Amino acid sequence: MEQIQAVVDTPICLDSANPVCFGRSYESCRPNAHDQLHQRRAQASGRHPAFSRRKKCQVIALATDEKSIPHASEDRIAIVEKLISKTRDADISDSQVYVDPLVLTIATNTENGRIFFETVRAVGKAFPEVHFTSGLNNISFGLPVRSHITRAFLAIAVEAVLDSAITDPSDKDLMSAIYAAELVAGKDKHCLNYTRSFRAGRFGQHTNFG
Repeated sequence: MEQIQAVVDTPICLDSANPVCFGRSYESCRPNAHDQLHQRRAQASGRHPAFSRRKKCQVIALATDEKSIPHASEDRIAIVEKLISKTRDADISDSQVYVDPLVLTIATNTENGRIFFETVRAVGKAFPEVHFTSGLNNISFGLPVRSHITRAFLAIAVEAVLDSAITDPSDKDLMSAIYAAELVAGKDKHCLNYTRSFRAGRFGQHTNFG
């Protein structure tokens, strides 16, 4: 924590199943960063919400229990409902919660993409103020030319209300897919984010604009 915060002013995401380790790391966050996006993963045990209540940080709620990741979307939805109940009890607003429906590779089960989308849409309908995040590359693990699969998954996920992701921001092909998907899904008013990102050279050929 000290090494990272010495060189960047980016909001920190903490992830640990060890509550003691997590608590000590959490307390080491710079005071001027406590109002930024300090995310951490909330398991179904509900051990960590007290940290968020003290500093009003945002949290990541995993759609899994302490045994395993459920295969059925219905089971994941039920877990998220329990987690939302716990975060509300801890005085954490729904808008502070980032639900991670969990992506599993389609190489082992071709239904994993559908299960993810069903979970996102159902949770989004039941809790319209929550946000969603997830690791993108998991979907394509073990398959050739993974980037094609990841970008296709991303486009559908954005339409299904995924609004953040664990990914590589230096991957310009992937970033272009994100901006384009948001644009097509009607989430980029006046196309400003897409065109400004293009001009800034975040994707495409910056010198060819116009």
